[in-house]
Amino acid sequence: MKHTLLGAVALLSCALFVCSCTSTNTSAKQNNPNSLSYEQLVSRAEKGDGMALVNLGLLYEHKEIPGSSLSYETVPLDYKKAAECFSKAMEAGNMKAPRHLGLLYKNGTSDGTFSKDEKKAAELFRLAMERGDSTGTLLYADCLYDGAGVEKDENKAMEFYSKLVETNAHDKDAASSRLRGIRSVSTIAESFGDGQKVSAVILEYAKEIDPSSVTLETYSVEGRKIEALDFEGNTVKIRLVYENKWDKTDGKMPPREKKEAGNAKEGNGPRFEDDGAPVDLSAKVVQKADIKATDGTVFKASAEAFVSTSAKELVIEDFEKKTFTDSETGITLPYFVYLPEGYSEEEKYPLVFFVPDASADTSIDTATLTQGNGGTIWASEDEQTKHKAIVVAVQYPLDVVKKYGALTTDEYVWTAGLTAVDNLLHSVIKTYAVDENRIYGTGQSQGCMTNIALSDKHPDLFAAQFLVAGQWNVEEMKAMKDKKLWIVVCEGDEKAYPAMKAAVDLWESLGSKVARGESMWNGKASEDERNADTSAMLKKNADIRMNVIAGGSHMYTWSLAYNYEGIRDWLFSQSK
Repeated sequence: MKHTLLGAVALLSCALFVCSCTSTNTSAKQNNPNSLSYEQLVSRAEKGDGMALVNLGLLYEHKEIPGSSLSYETVPLDYKKAAECFSKAMEAGNMKAPRHLGLLYKNGTSDGTFSKDEKKAAELFRLAMERGDSTGTLLYADCLYDGAGVEKDENKAMEFYSKLVETNAHDKDAASSRLRGIRSVSTIAESFGDGQKVSAVILEYAKEIDPSSVTLETYSVEGRKIEALDFEGNTVKIRLVYENKWDKTDGKMPPREKKEAGNAKEGNGPRFEDDGAPVDLSAKVVQKADIKATDGTVFKASAEAFVSTSAKELVIEDFEKKTFTDSETGITLPYFVYLPEGYSEEEKYPLVFFVPDASADTSIDTATLTQGNGGTIWASEDEQTKHKAIVVAVQYPLDVVKKYGALTTDEYVWTAGLTAVDNLLHSVIKTYAVDENRIYGTGQSQGCMTNIALSDKHPDLFAAQFLVAGQWNVEEMKAMKDKKLWIVVCEGDEKAYPAMKAAVDLWESLGSKVARGESMWNGKASEDERNADTSAMLKKNADIRMNVIAGGSHMYTWSLAYNYEGIRDWLFSQSK
């Protein structure tokens, strides 16, 4: 920033102004209840601060506060304490507190602390409405429309919805949707090979829908194609067509400018761009034709789009966020753990240890789970049915890159980041019920390089590794000649393809049993064709397998690689 300074007086005035602004901004941040630590919230709550009590209650109910970027992972779920906080906030006159307490009664809690009580919920929603809470008004109107806990009165409900729209209230969009018969619009998101995307939109109508009145042409979803519709009572599920974003460019990556961050230079991947941005999981749906409820009610078509207000993130929601502070380097790394259903310390489980490419090196804490499916596919229901396993996905955030440097470099040297990841892995092994004969490593680009470095350092650590779109100093990779490896690269990857080809040639010259694909794989192959490709490879007597996807580019590789079921099955079949 440039300043024009007209003498010492102007300089002093500017300095005083900056100090004043800094003080004001700092004070505002300290007074923002969404930016307070758990200890600060408790302190304010003890003094009767209504908003602090509400946020503390939300913390006990959800382990997070909407709108806060702070981590509260050590705070336990405690629905009883949540209710106590909401009740005290009500006594302090907070207008939102009755609504939050009402939601506990409306939904009940999974541990049985609260059973569903529609009458109590409706009373609390009405109190919130009377205190001026627009969401409380919306929820009380829903009770009236449904006759949930109060006498059914659709006309009165419509009056409340109309008032919210007319007064431009915070919940006006939801109220507008209800006036057209929609109770909620939500999305379902999944992590695919090319990133997290919305895979379905759920429309909840006010009444049970007659499926015969709906066709694929009834709806349009902005920017997406509709694959199918599913019906269940008053909900319509719009399933969307999946399209790999790289297919539009035949798997080619757009050119990028070289740039630096900290002391780390860009390699062959999207590195150190900025803080990143959360994936947009919203959807806009237009109902283009009238549809009918089973009681004959007609929900009219409209050019006005319904906008989703919530999203369910499949599989990702089953992971738990943790942090690890490495005593050797001082680096703190977030990571995500999936524990299989019925997990018991008395049993031993395989461990899948995933490290992503550098596109996940951002300040978005779930980037390792959303950048592709290399971390999540192992925790999917289908995969866990076949292979119960602990899954760990590592995050190497941007602040660590800036302070300590990149996790891996094109100079193929051991870094402080690798030390931290190494120590994290060994901490995980000690912390959880891991079968040390079945530890599997995998990763793409930066993650592939990390896997190679760890395998070089600990020759007996991994039972097998799935290496995607990465490379290392070929001479140093001699140490991996006796490993069980499956390597996948793209023909168009100008670094990983020639380097891994040279490594496989080297291992073969040293006596390793090596198998290569007889032809390059088709990136647009069907599931049956992918299964045939992997079956042909599995028939070969080899410990090291390498396959090349025709054309493509660096990032295109992992948009496809983890979809090969045969490779995943091979990984779990390996043991030390």
